[in-house]
Amino acid sequence: MTTESDKTREFWGRPESTSERYGRGIHWVESKIVMEYVNEQISGSTETGWLEYACNKFLAPLKRELVVLSLGCGTGALERQLHKHVRCAYVDAFDISESTIQQAKESAAKDGLSKVINYQISDLNAIELMEDRYDVIFSNSCLHHIKVLEHLLSECARALRTGGYLIANEYIGPSRFQLPPDQVGIIDDLLVLLPERYKKRMALAPGYKLHFSPPDPTLLASTDPSEAIRSHEILRAVGQYLKIIEMRPYGGCILHMLLQDIAGNFEDGDPRLRALVDIERRLVRCGYLQSDFAFFVATKQSAKEDAGSREVI
Repeated sequence: MTTESDKTREFWGRPESTSERYGRGIHWVESKIVMEYVNEQISGSTETGWLEYACNKFLAPLKRELVVLSLGCGTGALERQLHKHVRCAYVDAFDISESTIQQAKESAAKDGLSKVINYQISDLNAIELMEDRYDVIFSNSCLHHIKVLEHLLSECARALRTGGYLIANEYIGPSRFQLPPDQVGIIDDLLVLLPERYKKRMALAPGYKLHFSPPDPTLLASTDPSEAIRSHEILRAVGQYLKIIEMRPYGGCILHMLLQDIAGNFEDGDPRLRALVDIERRLVRCGYLQSDFAFFVATKQSAKEDAGSREVI
């Protein structure tokens, strides 16, 4: 009998579900304008991305070689980039897909990192981690694919050393992308207003993207059972086991779904795309919409600090 984990493993084992999807104009963050906007929300600089910002602010001050865990590592880009910013003694990196783990191993070997990065196939819904092993745990768009959040996060809390960090870049919006009606209406209105040449689909479907409605949750779950399964519960679940010390929401409430599969139609510097970014920025600033994506950092406190935090609450 095929399980949800089997379906997820099969989906993320397809080339078109992983690295081959990027660079084809499908995703909202493939635009330089959008990435500058995202970077600015996280780091305060259009040129500094979340990983560099996190390494500079939280990890470099530790002044030692780090033991790292990467959750849902995919084809291994984060682990290879990490070595450009901090010194790593060892990196464990887990993913459910055998094919992506194989790609990650091959890429690490080309970069001479095979002895430093340990890639393993693992279902994070059931993983068991070694106690007090890691200085930092990374989740780059992984937690919103986890069904049993409480198990994984309790394991992360157990595996972190006291003072260690969980650093995450995540979709935290409505589960299964079931956006509220006003948000859907704004996305659809903006799409209708775009000239036709911006609406040609890049890869995911033929023809033109003329209107927007949220994906059918049943169909989405049948394709990839893990997709945004409990995304709206991530922050609450993290707070049960760790203390969130930095939160940087960075939008995506309009741009994510609006630009899906049409992002490649916008050239760098396109004034219409800049206008769309500004519209989202203003809607979030005034509080009409909430960010669907966030960078956040949580830490493992000592037992004494943890007790003090509970007393304050």
